[in-house]
Amino acid sequence: MAGSVSGRRLALASGALGVATLLVFAQVRHHDFVDWDDPSLITTNPVVVGGLTAEGVREAWTGTPHWGNWIPLTVLSLMANVSAHGLDAPGILLTNVAIHALAALALLLALVRMTGALGPSLFVAGVFALHPLHVESVAWATERKDVLCGLFWMLTLLAWARYAEAPTAGRYAAVAMATAAALLSKPMAVTLPCVLLLLDYWPLDRWRDARRCVLEKLPLLGMVAVVAGITFLAQEPTMQLGERVALPQRVANAIDSYAAYLGQTFWPTRLAYFYPHPEAGLPPGRVAVGAAVLLALTGLALHQARRRPWGLVGWLWYLGTLVPVIGLVQVGSQARADRYTYLPMVGIAIAVAWAAREAAGARRERRLALAGVAAVVLLALGLTAHRQVAVWRDSVTLRSHAVAVRPPDAVLEAGLAGALVSAGRTEEALAHLDEAIRLEPSWTPARLMRAKGRMRVGRVEEAIADYRAILTTEPGNARARANLGLALARSGRPREARAELERAVAQPRPGDVAPERWARVHLGLARLLAAAGEGEAARSARSRALALDPSLAAEAPPAGAGTPQAQ
Repeated sequence: MAGSVSGRRLALASGALGVATLLVFAQVRHHDFVDWDDPSLITTNPVVVGGLTAEGVREAWTGTPHWGNWIPLTVLSLMANVSAHGLDAPGILLTNVAIHALAALALLLALVRMTGALGPSLFVAGVFALHPLHVESVAWATERKDVLCGLFWMLTLLAWARYAEAPTAGRYAAVAMATAAALLSKPMAVTLPCVLLLLDYWPLDRWRDARRCVLEKLPLLGMVAVVAGITFLAQEPTMQLGERVALPQRVANAIDSYAAYLGQTFWPTRLAYFYPHPEAGLPPGRVAVGAAVLLALTGLALHQARRRPWGLVGWLWYLGTLVPVIGLVQVGSQARADRYTYLPMVGIAIAVAWAAREAAGARRERRLALAGVAAVVLLALGLTAHRQVAVWRDSVTLRSHAVAVRPPDAVLEAGLAGALVSAGRTEEALAHLDEAIRLEPSWTPARLMRAKGRMRVGRVEEAIADYRAILTTEPGNARARANLGLALARSGRPREARAELERAVAQPRPGDVAPERWARVHLGLARLLAAAGEGEAARSARSRALALDPSLAAEAPPAGAGTPQAQ
């Protein structure tokens, strides 16, 4: 069990850790929400926007999961932010920073309590607090779930350290409550009981009674099973990519991601908000090298386990905590994500910190030199993280950075185009859509977006060409056909426009088009029919429009209204 660390030294270390964290992240007070998930979780989520209300609290626990994640505590914390200071990005982001700083402090206290070693513990907590890979978890409002889960995860470690010193029912209850809170913040905490087992091996040295160590985790594993079951059911609709990508390809991407995370831990460059999944597969040589590195490090950790248990614990922490997000069960279209390293990197930092401590030995000059190296490493991480925080200032900055640092990719180009359109910079957006279509000529969403942008800036004939190109390969695309009809009407070709709109409304409404938007397609047809003197047909089309969106009744009669916007 741990030795003692003076309260004064621990207080100084804690203060330095907190100040450094705030210096790196304080700039978020000037940031805005971004268009990457923030709208769906926060800015257009009626549960969050409404603040803390009785109905909102009920909905947080029983409502629709956010992108497959059942995260009631996270939603409640965002609701509390809104109640306190409105729908304000700096307020939510600064709360993220505060939670992250508290998590780093709790990690420091837990490691010091378990090991009695202040220096290595401070280094691990500093890496957790300042690493550039962790910027995404803190500077992105949507990732409240990461920092909140991280705080309760670290509090669980601290509670477990207390329980290991003197096992009592009260201390175990504290462990259980902190574990439950971590799970309710983000399902990634399902591996937390396994990490407690690792800590029982080292540094707590409790594996002499292995049976008891396992039995103590069973109630926690029961909570994990419940949350895992709910999460699986919630994520089932978002697992389409897993159905498109064969298991061998998913395994290859998992191996590559393990190696990539490890590399970025030691050299955090070219970080981006999105790394597209290589659905077509990865080069076999690259996967083989990654697998060889992982196997070699695993073999080394096992071989040295008796003499250097911290190496095995740190490595298994890293490998194990990444399992839920490594892509063997693929959710979403990303290959990997910076935020997924938020908890796993602690294991690598533990292995490095205690390896360095052993290398320095007991000689004072070596330990001073090691402290200097550690300080330089943390300073470099903090400066790099500070620059990475600036990337999250707004949507255009975030997406421009990704396009600049990653290999050419249609998804990244289209994402930047969307942000530019929202910022009123449509001409710039069109250049990036041209590039996206050059990279992926058959990608319909990019063509639809470019056509709509061309319509917005008056390049109607080019938009018509885009819509016709889509319909050449996808004749059943009702959205493209409806927009082609509207574009033709705008270009003064009512007969062609009417034919296309009639064919469009004869099809079911596309699932990604809201009823009120589709209502305007019917209304556009009604106007053309009215202009052609077909009053009865016009009234019928207008009735269908009003059935989808009754608010259109206040608009001018079909014959006297302008052409609606593309859908």
